[in-house]
Amino acid sequence: SGLAATVNEGADYAGFYFLQTADISLSEFSNWVGIGSAACRFAGVYDGGGKNVTGLTIASSGAESLDGVTCGHALFRHVGGTDADHRAEIRNLKVSGTAGYVAGIVSRCVDFTLVSGCESSVTLKGAAAGPGNIGGIVSIVAGGNITIENCVNRGEIVAEGSGAVNNVGGIAGQADGSSEEARVLIADCRNYARITYQGNSGGILGTTMGNIDIVRCANYGEMVKTGTTVVRIGG
Repeated sequence: SGLAATVNEGADYAGFYFLQTADISLSEFSNWVGIGSAACRFAGVYDGGGKNVTGLTIASSGAESLDGVTCGHALFRHVGGTDADHRAEIRNLKVSGTAGYVAGIVSRCVDFTLVSGCESSVTLKGAAAGPGNIGGIVSIVAGGNITIENCVNRGEIVAEGSGAVNNVGGIAGQADGSSEEARVLIADCRNYARITYQGNSGGILGTTMGNIDIVRCANYGEMVKTGTTVVRIGG
């Protein structure tokens, strides 16, 4: 909670390294706010050390927008590095709990970010009125030089409501690279969870506008359709 408070007050921690050395329970928080906001992103390295974060509970269902940046809710809300030599990293982290919206690990990833070796067992249930993004690991991937690798989702995802489009993926909801030279890579990831969807959905990725590579990924989860629009990427 201390890290969340300082990042949300404006400290991005670029160049800082955090190592989690023991399991952490968030059960005392009935509605976890998340690390980062539309105004400030976490730019450091958070190494979970293979430890657990349990009891994550997110009751909020709306998103925060500021100057064109939209963040939903997750353990980390907004993550991004400053340049190629100072990447933001979230790695070796296991998270469990329940969340209404929108991801198990990170809501929004932007330029120069690595998410590696993370596992989510967070049950996600989103009801978006209009376009929404729900991902087992990351909700929105927007920018260049972003890699999501060796991640696993085991948390069930249910997208419901009257929204025209819900971009729902076992690993990421939506992922768009910024250019041919600054792409997004999703590699060696697995989804084992059931996904109930009504819009653009896939076992790995819900939707993309391009400049992305998906390699050596697999979906083992059941896909249950409740709507009419389907764009499946990986399952």
